[in-house]
Formats: sequence, C-alpha cells, structure tokens
Amino acid sequence: MLLTGCHDTEESIPQLSLDKERIVFDNPAEGAAACAALHLDADRPWSVRYHGNGHDCRVSVTAGDAGAHDLVVETAEANDADDLSTLGKLVFSLADGSASRTVDLVQRPRMAQQTLLMYFCGSDLYYYYKNNLSDVARALTRNILPQGRIVAFTQPASGEGYVVEYRYDETTNACRRDTLIRYTPLAGRSTDPEIMGRILSDMAAAAPARRYGLHLASHAKGWLPASIESSSWRRSAARRDDDLWRKAPGAAETRWFGHDRGRYMDISELVAAIDGAGVRFDYLLFDACFMSSVEALYDLRRTADHIVASPCEVMAHGFPYDTVIPSLFADDGARHDLAAVCRNYRDYYNSAVSYKSGCVTLTVCSELEALAIALHDIHAGPTKAVDATTLQSYDGLREHAFYDLEQYALSLTADDALGQAFVRQMERCFPLEGRFRTAQFYSTYNNRMNDIRYYSGVTTYAPAETYRADWQQTTWYAATKK
Repeated sequence: MLLTGCHDTEESIPQLSLDKERIVFDNPAEGAAACAALHLDADRPWSVRYHGNGHDCRVSVTAGDAGAHDLVVETAEANDADDLSTLGKLVFSLADGSASRTVDLVQRPRMAQQTLLMYFCGSDLYYYYKNNLSDVARALTRNILPQGRIVAFTQPASGEGYVVEYRYDETTNACRRDTLIRYTPLAGRSTDPEIMGRILSDMAAAAPARRYGLHLASHAKGWLPASIESSSWRRSAARRDDDLWRKAPGAAETRWFGHDRGRYMDISELVAAIDGAGVRFDYLLFDACFMSSVEALYDLRRTADHIVASPCEVMAHGFPYDTVIPSLFADDGARHDLAAVCRNYRDYYNSAVSYKSGCVTLTVCSELEALAIALHDIHAGPTKAVDATTLQSYDGLREHAFYDLEQYALSLTADDALGQAFVRQMERCFPLEGRFRTAQFYSTYNNRMNDIRYYSGVTTYAPAETYRADWQQTTWYAATKK
C-alpha cells in the first residue's frame, strides 16, 4: 500500500571550508603591505566581512559564488608592541546563513620574543645537518613561530658559510628560507673563537629578540683538551692502532663538538667564543657527544641559564627537530620547554628501529657552583677508595673517560649525610624531570650497545687516569679538590 503525501528528502549539509583558522602577519617594509594567502571552498554563494576595531586589513575578494577561491589578505600596519597584536577577524558566511567560519588576524611583534641561533660547525657532517634543517622546515609548516625566529649557520663546503633564516610564509603556507649573511670566503675556520664569536654576534643582530637560545652541532669530547683530539685525528689519518679514540671497524657515525678541517676547540675557547657574541643565552643545546660532562658544564656555567646535553655519544642523525623545535617555541614561540626537549629526544631514539640510544640531561647552571661545594665537602670528609670498574661509564673506550658523577661521589664518600646532601644538590642542578635515557647507549668506539645500570645524566673524569694531568688543570678540579 502506498501512502501519498510522504516523500524521502535528504537535506544537503552546507559546505564552507577554509585552510586557516588564523593568519599571522609579518611587519611590512615601509610603504608596503604584509600579505597572506587564504583558500576557501563553498557549495553556494558566500561573502566575508572584516571586523577590525579600528585596525586596517583588506581582502582581495569580498564575495563569490560556489566553488574554490584563492584570496589575498593584507595589512599595512606594523606592530611595535612586545606581544602579538590582534588586528581583528574575518567572518565568512554562506548567503543563506546556513554556515559561517572565522579567521583570526594577528601580527607578530617587530622584535621577536626569542631567537634560536643554530650553529652547525664544520662541513664533514653537512649531510646530517641538511636533514636536521629539513626537520626544522617541516616543524615550521605548522606556523609555530608567531613570536620567535630561527637562524642557522652552515658550511656547505670548507671556506664558506651562510646564515639562513627559517620562517613560515603566509603567502605559500610553507617554510621559507631567506639567506641573511654570506661568508664567501669564510676567513678562517668556524672553530676559531674570534670567528665563531663574530658569526654568533652577526646572527643575533640579523634576528633581534628579547631572549636568545644557542644550538651547537658538531663533534665533541666533553671537557677533554683539543690537543688530544688533534693528536687522535692525525693518528687516525695514519691508521694507528694504538689510538685510544679510534673508531671500531664498521661503527655507525656519531657526533662530537668543535671540528673544522682538523681544528678543534677547547671548552675555554668555546666559552670565549660565546662571550664574544655579546649575547646572554637562555639556554645552550648541544647536538654533540659527551657534553653533559660536569667539567665542561662548569666552565660553561656563566654562558647560559640552562644547558641541554648528552652524557654519551649522540647518533649522527642528531636531535629530532620536527618535535624538538615546537618544544623550544611553545606558546607561539613565547617560551621554551627544555624538559620536553629532553623527553622528545629520548622518545625518538627509544622508538628507533636500530640504535635505541638516546640519553640527555637538563642542567640548571646557577646550581653548578653549589654542586662543586657539595663535592668539595665530600673530599674534605672521610672517603673510601673507588673501584672504577664498578662505576657506570658512558663510552665504549677501552680506557673509560666518562663516568657517572653521582655514582662516583656516593662511592667516594664514607659519610652518608654528605652523600645525601650531594644527591639533593644533584637534583637541583639536574632536575629529575629533565633526565631521560634509553636502556642502553651506543658507542662508536666498541661498535655495540652498552647497558646503563645507573643514570644521573652527567659524567666526570675523576676516577680515570689517562689524561689525569690535563684533568687536574680544569676549573672543576680546582673548585672541588680538598
């Protein structure tokens, strides 16, 4: 039986979509306008209205028929305030009132809240550096830098260098690379303290900000003198089997710090280079091996408020910048979350198919001098002989150079109260929420994974012997000896 007057009807759902919910304008050059692209899809006629509360923004098309439309939004305003400036909003509506969408319009401050200087030292790891910067570009496609800037120094080849800014482009919806400075030729090596300091100063001046972070990528061996590495480098070239630092055959590539064409840096030279930049840094991030060495950290304590570094080797791939960069520029780039950076690093290597090796620690530099006092107190009190073979080491050398600092101190003291005081200061200096590790670490010096039984996240040379005379010249030794 048919019932007349009943019909099956299906109402179409109104379609109005935009490719952005927010536009972040740059500050235009004088007499010009800052522009942004916006894509719209609608299944029926539409229009747009600007609500600006006295601000000035313009849209290239204010109404249209059904279909796809590419619009240009622009402003001639500039933002000299300290924070993001709200320029209003665009309200898109379908003609029949069935749907509407809003796009917020903001403008970044002329001076950024923070700039990250990325210093990729030397050219022998340039293949990996390019991959790192591709990860940076991928992170920036999410438009995470309304209040931040990133500039990177690289050396595609020996004798030349470039400073490039990485930024989100609202007109292409992609990462844009702008070359700010060319050093062609680069007079000297990027490991020369005066040259490095000048380059860092140039980078900071090219991307002014209220605060700065410094990323350092290269090869490194913690506190050890550059003369040791230079000698090792010459021996490796001659294939000397007695070289302590000779890599195991077939070993994977790892990083260290301060190498450019056979020229290496002492930590004191690195401190001089950073001081030469004329910039106080919120943090240093070492994408390099062995830099969570208390001897190195103590020398660096006045260059930054915090340091992110690994106590062991860093795989040549380095930090996972597609996840690290968002943590360095949290809240639209207004602040950094260094504990999250450490966690992201560990998580990346924990999920790696091979070489699940990722150990990293956050240092609070203002607590390092109190840590030296705590160890000095242990040396001044009753002590025991330390059996280095029982301690956690963080290298694959046949004669270890990097031992766990906390485990060493607890093995040395015969006074439980002094030991616990040292542990408490360790937790202030290296907060537990900033210590992350995988179950093992890889070393290119024995070409295998090595177990971690104890982890404080920071090393010391104290129980080692090979370079003891050099170690006794460190400022850490002077501050902690009895």
